[in-house]
Amino acid sequence: MYFRDRTALIKEFEELKIKDATEMGTENTIRKLLVENDELRELAGAVPEARVLARVIGRPGTLPYDIVMLDRGAVHGITENAPVFLGADQVIGFISKVYEKTSFVTLVTTPGFVSSAYVIGPNIYTFAEGMGSGIMRVRVPQGIMLRTGDMVLLPAIDSGVYGVVSYIETSATQPEQYGFVTTSIPTQSLYYVSVGKEGITTHSFADAELLVKATKEKLFTVDVPLNVLVTPETSSTTVTSTTTTSTTSNSAHIQ
Repeated sequence: MYFRDRTALIKEFEELKIKDATEMGTENTIRKLLVENDELRELAGAVPEARVLARVIGRPGTLPYDIVMLDRGAVHGITENAPVFLGADQVIGFISKVYEKTSFVTLVTTPGFVSSAYVIGPNIYTFAEGMGSGIMRVRVPQGIMLRTGDMVLLPAIDSGVYGVVSYIETSATQPEQYGFVTTSIPTQSLYYVSVGKEGITTHSFADAELLVKATKEKLFTVDVPLNVLVTPETSSTTVTSTTTTSTTSNSAHIQ
């Protein structure tokens, strides 16, 4: 009787574990779908007409190096060397291989990948190098004030915002310091990206300067509705309107 009851108890316990695991898996699936849905809604409003929205079906870890696989290919208008964006303006890589219905993205964080970079804060141009695992590193001399939170741009690409400095490695005995740069979303959590319909074009330094200037200006501005925005022009319009209304009202009272 003891062994029989014990065996039944173990069996019941295993069944409860399986049920709990199944329900937990369902909850995780629902949560993941909700996150994907929210991200898709946000991207749908942010993706310009000059880009193609694509779903990520392969990520680093399951693929070698920092490579991402998309569910869009040549039949959807994807071309090699086209820039790939996260959100509205964060560039994360380029299309390195295109097939009929799929394509591969080489991330700028791929080990050995080197790009020009501009760091907002110290306001300097430098080089950025891929470190793998969604991390990019900038090297600057000691004495230059580098802070966590400094934004890093890749001015070779339009809207070339990449990410922010999240960690700084420095030593007084070394001639240079390192800023490690990450995006707002880890590569393992990428669900959707947008792809430019045209390949990357080479920028001159003058073009890069204009891009950096425009990006820095946008950092401190938001789209405020006209009925909320207050400027000298809107204030004078309001005063004129109030005066006109008041005059009309007085005229009506005299009559």
